[in-house]
Amino acid sequence: MRVNIVEKDAPFRLAALECAASCIVSALDIRGLDRRLFLMGYWHTVYYEGLLMSAQNIKWIELAYEYGIQTRMTSGPPGEVAALLERGDMAIVLCRASELRFFPASMLGFESTGFYHCVLAYGKGEADNSFLVTDSVAGFRGAMTTEELDRAGVRSQEWVYCHLSFNASYRQPELRASFLRETNRILDEYVSDGRSAIDSFLGVLAESGQWDPVKRRSWTDRNNIALAALSKMRTIVWQSYLDTGLLGAEERETGSRLAEKIVRGWTNVNLQLVRYGISGVPRSSDSIRSGIEEVVAAELLLLKLLAGSEREPE
Repeated sequence: MRVNIVEKDAPFRLAALECAASCIVSALDIRGLDRRLFLMGYWHTVYYEGLLMSAQNIKWIELAYEYGIQTRMTSGPPGEVAALLERGDMAIVLCRASELRFFPASMLGFESTGFYHCVLAYGKGEADNSFLVTDSVAGFRGAMTTEELDRAGVRSQEWVYCHLSFNASYRQPELRASFLRETNRILDEYVSDGRSAIDSFLGVLAESGQWDPVKRRSWTDRNNIALAALSKMRTIVWQSYLDTGLLGAEERETGSRLAEKIVRGWTNVNLQLVRYGISGVPRSSDSIRSGIEEVVAAELLLLKLLAGSEREPE
């Protein structure tokens, strides 16, 4: 049986709505692995369930190249999870945040719209039928009983979870190789999937002018949280690139200026969205559209800088 190496510091906090990514970062920290390799590839822009956000579905997160970690979505009884923990693996368990004793009530707004939460089970507790669990979104690390996890589960009689299978003999690629791989990948994804997400959001924004005020305010309020989280993740990802030490002085200066412009731009868009949610004035919608296009232009410049490429989008 391999022994988990538990980090001494508090769980590293990502943004709201990033529970799956937060679990992965916690798993990497617990095993003493470099979280930067994962975060460098986390420049996402998706439109999902009415939200423009950065969060990625756990089913599409790939950890094999950088860490040799195999991921598999599955379900089964608590005994299966206990067995894989005994082998030194971990499980990201889907749950209902409202049933977690430690989850802040102020953060429960998205459960009613169909969003599940997840926590990381990374070891067996000292007591029988207990698991060591961390939830950095809620700032929790401690033991949970089988009964507690059962009650919070999303399916009766079994747990739905992502199995993280570690390979102790895997040798990580050099940092520069990961840097080159991720910079090109996030640029390609942004040009295709990111643009599509932005267009979906802008299309709904145009339609929202015809909605009743209550529906429009609900949509803008939820997107205020999602965009604040997206902005925070941009800061975290950019800092991960800075921390590699692989950027030259000019690249660091130019990139930091663009990153600041991006965060400021998303913040301004969010403020405009607040005003639009309250007033519904069409010109506010026009300002949001204009602001987003400015942010997109800045993000493309930063991603091209990181990829070291001047190529135009296809």
